[in-house]
Amino acid sequence: MKVGSVVSEKKDSLESWIFYLFLLLIFWAPLPLGSNRPWAWSVLEAGTFLLTGLYFFSHLGEKKSFGRVFHEHFTQVFLLFVWVMIPLLQVVPIHVSILSIFSPATVEINHFTGVEGKSFVVSLDRTATLVEWLKYLTYFLAAFLVLVVARTRERLRILAWTILFCGIFQAVFGLFVYFTGFDISWWVPESKGSVHGTYVNRNHFAGLLEMAIPLGFGLLLGWMRSSESQRSFRESLIWALQKISSRNGVVSSLLVLMFLALFLSTSRGGNMALLVSLLLVVILAQFRRRKSNREKRLIIPILILSLIAGGGMGIGILTERFKGSFMEQSGRLEVHAGTVEMIGHYPIFGAGSGTFKYIFPIYRTEKIQKFNDHAHNDYLEILAAQGLLGFGLLGAAFISCWWTMVRRYLRRRDPFARGILFASLAGTLSLSLHGLVDFNFQIPANAYFFWILLAMGLQASIIPHAAFPGGHHRKNRSDKAVSFPSELSR
Repeated sequence: MKVGSVVSEKKDSLESWIFYLFLLLIFWAPLPLGSNRPWAWSVLEAGTFLLTGLYFFSHLGEKKSFGRVFHEHFTQVFLLFVWVMIPLLQVVPIHVSILSIFSPATVEINHFTGVEGKSFVVSLDRTATLVEWLKYLTYFLAAFLVLVVARTRERLRILAWTILFCGIFQAVFGLFVYFTGFDISWWVPESKGSVHGTYVNRNHFAGLLEMAIPLGFGLLLGWMRSSESQRSFRESLIWALQKISSRNGVVSSLLVLMFLALFLSTSRGGNMALLVSLLLVVILAQFRRRKSNREKRLIIPILILSLIAGGGMGIGILTERFKGSFMEQSGRLEVHAGTVEMIGHYPIFGAGSGTFKYIFPIYRTEKIQKFNDHAHNDYLEILAAQGLLGFGLLGAAFISCWWTMVRRYLRRRDPFARGILFASLAGTLSLSLHGLVDFNFQIPANAYFFWILLAMGLQASIIPHAAFPGGHHRKNRSDKAVSFPSELSR
C-alpha cells in the first residue's frame, strides 16, 4: 500500500508540474509576435510535444482511459483528430489515374513543372504542408492537455485566470506603447496609430482579446449570486460603480481596460465580432430552462462603462474606419475572388495545407498590389488549402463542439461551469466570426488559444458540481474531488 501511495503521489506531482509548465507556455505564446515566426512557433511546438510526452510517461503502464471527458465527447475529439491528419494525407502519393479525377489541376501543374511519375501527392509543396501539420498537431495536443490535466475545477479556474492575465498584459503593454511611443528594435509594428500589444498586426492583437475578455466575464458570472442577477439595469450600473474596489470591481475594471485596448486597436472585424458574439450568447441564455438575467445584468453595464471610457480616450478613429469601405479599401474583395478561383481548381483535396502563399500569386490580378500570404478569410483559405474534405471535417468538428456546449450551457445550474461555457462559446464564436474578414487562425498563438478555449468548454460541460451549502458534493469516479472557493459555488 505504501509503495502504491508513493507512486501515486509522484504521478500527481509530475502532472502538477506539467500543468504549471503548460501555463507558462500559454503565457509565452503571444509574446514573440504571436509566435508567428518559424523560431517562435518551433518553441511552441517543442514545448507542447515535451509536455504531452511527459504526461504519457507519467502514466506509462496504466490501462485506464484518459477520463470521462473523452467518453462524453468522443465524437468531437475524434473529428478534431481526423482533421489534424488531413495534411498527412496530402503528402501520401496517389496514382495519377485517381488523382486526375479528383484534382486534375494538381496533375497538370506537376507535368508543367517537369515532374513525371505514376503517382503524385496532393500537396504542391510537401515541406510547407508538413510544417503546417506540425502546427495543427500542436493545437490538438494543447487541447488534449487541457482535457487530461485540467480535470478539476481549481485547475480549470487557474487556466482561465492565466488566459485572462495574458489579455490584461497585452492590453496594458499595448496601451503603454500607444501613449508613450515606446518602441523595440526587433519588433516593428504594422501601424503606430493603433494598439497592437506584442503583435505586428492590430487585428491579431484584437483576436487575442476576443478570447480573453469573455473569460473575464465568465469568472464574474461564476461569482455572481442569484440575487445580484435580479437587479434592474439602473441598479446594476450603480452596483458596478459601488463594487469598483472589490474583487469583482477589479476584474470589471480590467475588462474595461481590455475593451479600451480593443477599441484603440481600431480593428473593425475584432470589435464587431466580439460584440456580436457576446450579444448572441446573452440572447442564448434567455432560452435556459431556469430563466436567468446574470449575463445581461453583468455585461451591459461593463460595455457601457467601456464605451464611456473609450469615448474619453478618443475611439473616434475606430468610428472613422467604420465609415470607410472596409473591403474595397483593403483590396480584399479581389483577394477573395482570386481565392475562389483557386478553390475551383482544387475543390476536393485542396492545393495543400500551408501552400496558399506559394500558389496564390498565380491568381493575382493587376488590382492586387500587395503580396498576400493569406486570403484574409480563414474559411476561403481552408477551402483552398484542404478542399471540401478538410473544410467539411473541421466544420463538423467545431459545430459538434458548439452544439454540445450550447446544450450543457442551457442545462447546467453550476455558476462556475456556466461561466466557463459562456466564455468558451463567446470567445470561440468571436474568433470564428472575425475569420470572415481576417486570418487569426493562421497565427499560431491565436489558434493555440482557440483550441484551448474550445477544450475548456468541453471540460466545463462535464466538470462535477461544487459542494452547495446544505447539499451534497456530486462525485465523479474519473476526476478527483477538489475543494473550490465558496463564492464560486453559490
